[in-house]
Amino acid sequence: MMEIKDHLNNPESKKSTYVNTDTNLHKSKKLKQASTFFNRAIFEYLKFLKIEHHDFEISGCWENISRKNFSHHNHSH
Repeated sequence: MMEIKDHLNNPESKKSTYVNTDTNLHKSKKLKQASTFFNRAIFEYLKFLKIEHHDFEISGCWENISRKNFSHHNHSH
């Protein structure tokens, strides 16, 4: 995918052990099928849990890409 390749090939990114993409991957035309899949899966999961979900939306989606022999730091959302 071009967006990710651009990040990986950026000279500044090559100095880092991991790369973060932009936070709007969920709006990418190239990822529309994946976005639709995740939205449906999450919608069904929230329905199964009986959680009100009418205004559900993905507001940010990005990739963390670690270089070979490196890992992304532990964190939570």
